[in-house]
Amino acid sequence: MLEVLRHVLWALAVLGLGAAALRVATHVIPTGPARVIATAVLAVAAAIVQALVLGLLGLGANPVALGAAAGVTWLAVRATLPAPDVRPGAEIARWWRSLPLPARAGAAAGAGLYGTLVVWMLRWPAIGFDSAVYHYPLVAGWIDNGRPGSVLHLSYDIPYGSYPLTDEVALAWGAG
Repeated sequence: MLEVLRHVLWALAVLGLGAAALRVATHVIPTGPARVIATAVLAVAAAIVQALVLGLLGLGANPVALGAAAGVTWLAVRATLPAPDVRPGAEIARWWRSLPLPARAGAAAGAGLYGTLVVWMLRWPAIGFDSAVYHYPLVAGWIDNGRPGSVLHLSYDIPYGSYPLTDEVALAWGAG
């Protein structure tokens, strides 16, 4: 039961950061694919900043702290910025209606292939050498010590702490 609650909290945190990022992105880019990209970038950037700041307190992997930070971010952005004039669902529906039938069939086939690829990767993940050597060990170490971004000595001959680690911090946010 506790695991289900953690997953629900994670989903709410993702939705909260996504909604906050959408409002900020819409403030700069009102519509279009660029707004989607900006929303994703801003949401992940917010997650990274939250994990790093909470990591200073040893709470960078605490699901309650991460969920609360995402909730506070969503509430703050909601209180300061207006809702988007063009909702993403309405924009997607308008785009879908504008497509000719062959393009709709192609888009549906592409979405189906993408969904199949996601299911395949979740069922049979491929963990490469890089992931096994430092990506996942860093995330696991940060989950253990609660300090994403801290320097962990995984190898005496390769200074992994000198690498750009924003992806790993984002992974630690999701794993936390």
